[in-house]
Amino acid sequence: MLARILALVSCMFLVFSAHAEEKRIALLIGNQAYPNYIGRLNNTHSDVGRLRTALRNVGFEVLDKYDQNEDGMLDSLDQFEARIDAEIAKGNEVVGFFYYSGHGISIVDGGERKNFLVPSNEEITDDRKLLRKGINLNEVIASFARSRTKAFFVVSDACRNEMGLSFTKGSGTKGFGAVSQRKGMLVAFATAEGATAPDDGMFSTILSEEIQTPGKRADVSFMDAMARVAATRDLNGQPHMAPGLLPKDLCFAGCATSGEDKDWADAKKFNSYSSYDFFLSRYPNSKYASEARRLRDKLRPDTDDDPNPGPGPGRLTDDDLDWLRLSKIDTEEAYQLYLQLHKTGKYAEDARLKIKEKTQPKPVDPKNDVFRVNDNMAWNQMTSWEWNSRA
Repeated sequence: MLARILALVSCMFLVFSAHAEEKRIALLIGNQAYPNYIGRLNNTHSDVGRLRTALRNVGFEVLDKYDQNEDGMLDSLDQFEARIDAEIAKGNEVVGFFYYSGHGISIVDGGERKNFLVPSNEEITDDRKLLRKGINLNEVIASFARSRTKAFFVVSDACRNEMGLSFTKGSGTKGFGAVSQRKGMLVAFATAEGATAPDDGMFSTILSEEIQTPGKRADVSFMDAMARVAATRDLNGQPHMAPGLLPKDLCFAGCATSGEDKDWADAKKFNSYSSYDFFLSRYPNSKYASEARRLRDKLRPDTDDDPNPGPGPGRLTDDDLDWLRLSKIDTEEAYQLYLQLHKTGKYAEDARLKIKEKTQPKPVDPKNDVFRVNDNMAWNQMTSWEWNSRA
């Protein structure tokens, strides 16, 4: 009898262990083979290559696809979601990751803004063909949201150089519109709504580095990537993130890190004389010591009114770090995430004020019936259709 009980307990342990297994599955699509009237791209395949290496290094099974036409993109999405469903059916926890690098267009159809990924090797010359041949990103995200994944990341690196389309209805601008999501789903765009960015690989390079940095929650990896990209671009090329409330135990490269590595990362984030000095006082023989001295010696000693003081004993908390990262992103969603993480945090009131500031109605523009097609085109009268190339 005892042997049978022990055997049963053992089987139950194995079942629960199997159910607790985490599977990571990613689909990466890089489109750059476009006709001249849309505009060829040069770096999307490299973007996918960087993310493929980074994601495989942190345990993802990666499906990478290149220059997909409409049927190819739909087949790839079906294959991706089937893999996710198969692992969920086995009782595994699944983390999904979708990345797209290529052209995109946003239009208003029937009063609803729709975002489209533009397939390669397709003739899309006007709005009607876009509705038939484009991949509706809103529908793709809605399908992802219905899956029972532990977490889902959707990354659109689709803000490329200017496109040359001439649509029969409407006038053009730039930038994808907002999308809906669910808890546990993070949606990130290479630039904010209505903006463009160069086809230079910067977004994928920085994101790949952050994904492979150990000791960071997954949402923090994205926060830091957004902040780093934002620091290198002007106001017209800022990245945008809609951060869903992700599991706190989800880290791309593992949540554990040495105290020395964590303190060094914190010192660099504060980037002040006292932060490097404090690090050196704790780790005088660190592998980072020479770099810490070099950076410290470039800065003057902190004064009482130093706006960026160093960490100091007992001064650096998760509350401080999350505020530092999220306030750099400076979007309504970022401040909402801070309040979700730190409802009564020391910066909670500041976050609420920022949200109020960003949600206040903007003054009506007397010229709201016209807007610029792009930097090289004249103002045009708007019609019932808007189209908006995320080029």
